[in-house]
Amino acid sequence: MGRERIIGEDVTFGLTYNGALTTLNVVQAMDFSINTKTLEEGYLGESVNRYDDILEGFSGKVTLHLDSEEAFIVAQAIFQRAQARDPSIKFNITMRATFPNGQTPRVILSDLFFDAIPFNMPKREEYVNVELSFKCSNFTLLA
Repeated sequence: MGRERIIGEDVTFGLTYNGALTTLNVVQAMDFSINTKTLEEGYLGESVNRYDDILEGFSGKVTLHLDSEEAFIVAQAIFQRAQARDPSIKFNITMRATFPNGQTPRVILSDLFFDAIPFNMPKREEYVNVELSFKCSNFTLLA
């Protein structure tokens, strides 16, 4: 009997910069979160609290190994947008999962904004990597 769940090799990644797919595809790890906040309120005459939730956006982190100058070009574009030199620059992440049953949903996180971008050179015998920590307001599921 084959696998029913997916593993990392079943997920593809793409980072677009102003609509063009970058060559940043040597992804070591990625995570993203749907950030919500729970509100709780108690009222007189009621025996239990009432709850509600609020969407606060999305966030995540991608760790990439470097195999071209593209990471530096993307970092420079992020820097230029952050300094308001080119506010039209847009970044999106697309992930596609391929399930054994044939389903291939795509998740698009669009109009990303980035935190600090560390370039790590850990040891002589380890690959150089860069971490892109991001936040965004838009999440689209294409099933």
